Amino acid sequence: MSLRSEGRFIIVDPSLSDLRGHHYQLTLNADSAAREGGAECVWLVNHAADRNLLKAHPQARPAFKLGMYDQYKRGAKSKDISLADEMTAGLLLAIDELGVTSNDRLFFHTCDGATYEAAAAVVEELALDVMPAFHLCTPYDPVGVMPNRTKPGEVTRAIDLIGSLGLIGVRVFLYAENDLLANHLSQLWRTPVTALNLPMPAFSDEHRKAAALYRQDTLNIPPADRMVCVLGSARIEKGFNLLPDIVRRTFEFAGESTYNGLYADDIQFVIQATPQIVGRDPVIQKAIDRLQEQAAGRVTLLEHSLEVEEYRSVLLASDIVLMPYEPAKYRVRGSGIISEALTAGKFAVASEGSYPGHMASLFGGGTGAMPRDMARAILEILASWETRERVKHDALKAWTEEHTPARYFQRIASRDVKRGLLQ
Repeated sequence: MSLRSEGRFIIVDPSLSDLRGHHYQLTLNADSAAREGGAECVWLVNHAADRNLLKAHPQARPAFKLGMYDQYKRGAKSKDISLADEMTAGLLLAIDELGVTSNDRLFFHTCDGATYEAAAAVVEELALDVMPAFHLCTPYDPVGVMPNRTKPGEVTRAIDLIGSLGLIGVRVFLYAENDLLANHLSQLWRTPVTALNLPMPAFSDEHRKAAALYRQDTLNIPPADRMVCVLGSARIEKGFNLLPDIVRRTFEFAGESTYNGLYADDIQFVIQATPQIVGRDPVIQKAIDRLQEQAAGRVTLLEHSLEVEEYRSVLLASDIVLMPYEPAKYRVRGSGIISEALTAGKFAVASEGSYPGHMASLFGGGTGAMPRDMARAILEILASWETRERVKHDALKAWTEEHTPARYFQRIASRDVKRGLLQ
């Protein structure tokens, strides 16, 4: 099956403005998946998109005045803007200017509360015979942490409105970024939500060579040492405040007979400590100060924003990816980092009771409820490396077969096949 030439895959990301971060990487991965599936791609991005993004990706069209994080920048209780209204206006204008038809697909890979409200408003405005397919995917739990909604009921009302128009499963298709979240949302919204796990990013031999040089020349980590990395902005919900205790406990426990001759000098931590969008919480700064005092030469803090190449090099240079996320907020919430880590062939250590922890365990990694537990999980992986490698190898083989970029696009395209988009 292939798309008709007039059918476009339009990726909608109001927060995308430069060549950094999860939004860019996910848009890029979705674009690659769609192109592999034979689709022409268009990106609808933020008006603040910089020159580098627009030059590198001529398919990107600025369409939105506001992005997901603008409400946070202005204050969570700010009433001077309506992100949903701005997104609605931007979408309707872009649909008109692009001449969008029923042969096209609009794909939203990171839906927040405002996205669902805007989607509901837009489909109310469009005639059914010219309406494109709307594919709405979220990594968020509206009952837990979902940006730009005050209460879970706000999102449910938008879903109910779309349902009342008879569009769910016909013109509007709902997804969640993992199976746990899909089951949860299906029950919450009383309508089927399909799991759409993230497409596997491509890591080439050149990427791995660059990572090896980065580890050697920039991080100065000897080949024999084991490297544990932490990726993503420094946020409390991602457990950054727990890192000093995890690091301290790891060095403290190393050397015990249980761990087959491992010592603190064999282990190095590389921790991304980039401030989040709204700045740095005092608790985070305190954690950074504590980390800077620990084990000189064994803890490296990266406090600058990481470009795609450096982020990838940190990931590929590591042995273990540490994710001490708050279980209550990540019980079913998706995570791009766990997907990238597993695809890259890395072990993960994550919080017990979280989605990253669930995935880490399936791929031979470990979990912990407390900093001391996560420290021991790190050491247990290093001490039983060969056995866990076999578990990881088998799990990754099955995962790779099921989650290629081509399969990712097929999961989306097959949902609206009855509309005649495919031939």
